[in-house]
Amino acid sequence: MTLLANQSPASRRCPIGVLAVWVALVGIGCAPNIEHLNRHLDAGQYDQALAQVADDPGMQKELAALILERAVPSADNPGSLIDTLASAGAPGKRALHRLAGQAEAGSAAPHLAAIALWPPRRPNAAALQAYLDSAYADVRAMATRAGYLTLNEADLNRLVMDPDQRVRYWAAKGLVGLRNAKTVPALLRDILRLDPAPIVRQVAARSGKALGKQALFALKAAMTDENLGVRLAALEGLGNLEDSVATAILEEQMTGPMDEMTIVAAAELARQGWASGQERLLLALSDDRPGIRATGLLHLDRARVTNRKEIMARALSDEAPAVVLLAARSLLRDARLRPRVVKHLGRIKDSGISKSAEARDLLAVLGDETSIQEILKLMAHEAAQVREAAAIAVLRAKGP
Repeated sequence: MTLLANQSPASRRCPIGVLAVWVALVGIGCAPNIEHLNRHLDAGQYDQALAQVADDPGMQKELAALILERAVPSADNPGSLIDTLASAGAPGKRALHRLAGQAEAGSAAPHLAAIALWPPRRPNAAALQAYLDSAYADVRAMATRAGYLTLNEADLNRLVMDPDQRVRYWAAKGLVGLRNAKTVPALLRDILRLDPAPIVRQVAARSGKALGKQALFALKAAMTDENLGVRLAALEGLGNLEDSVATAILEEQMTGPMDEMTIVAAAELARQGWASGQERLLLALSDDRPGIRATGLLHLDRARVTNRKEIMARALSDEAPAVVLLAARSLLRDARLRPRVVKHLGRIKDSGISKSAEARDLLAVLGDETSIQEILKLMAHEAAQVREAAAIAVLRAKGP
């Protein structure tokens, strides 16, 4: 790490001088063509960089990682790019090591990369405390996410007051997971009532029993929240109470007009074994409105519907692209249903209508060569946003 920090930006990306140096550093993954790719990218010669990796799928992923690596320091949401690199196998890990080795003033990128390299659920305790106090909101958010399961009550109480809603979100999740903490129920009720960010209020609403003896009162109040997501989360929280009064509220909600609230209430009752809940949930799947059908599909897992996979397979034939994509994502790992998934994703892709690019990207995940080649061409696009989106798709595509 010291060696990388003391070198120039160009050499830090791949510290290769002579063959002997490359052999010594191959353990951290520098391929012999990385430096050439960097020269092309420095010069804005994206088409030439792409031509250099035309016949090498492994190097195509290296190029994609380099494109994202360069985008991280100036990105509006660098954490999302870091997450992509962290899940992109060896090319992504190499990019993270290079980013972590940089020491650029005024950039959160090296810190974000260092956090992403921690083993899952095993944060570096000493570094974590420093990162939680970082001046960079992105760093505090990623550090809180990495450590929320290990932080104590005092740390979480402090973080749940952070100005950044992402920090508060993960801190609230940490509070929900604490056991025998007497102050947590009241704090979660305050979060549910007062936090300005809906995503944070949703965490508190879903916590159910963690809200304490006043949970039922708090969740009934949350059912009138201005934000639909919070209202839906409150129904999930009621389901978690496993209380007769809460069940009665869910039953009343389920009998209303078919909408998102009705579907979630039905799913909660189905999860508890109510046949009427499952019947109502399945009825949503034949609704005329694509949004209602999609919401019904989203809640099949929570409702513990036993023939979920068969229902998702039938949804592949839906006329609404959003419904087809939702079903396809849920079945990506099912080898038996893969031909049907490919067929219907191809239908959406070839239609040229909305969601066709998303269908193409999912086909690339499945290893469809035509889709991969289409995406590769976009890595030479003149617009940085298009290049980065293509790089993300390449890293997610099936391959080395």
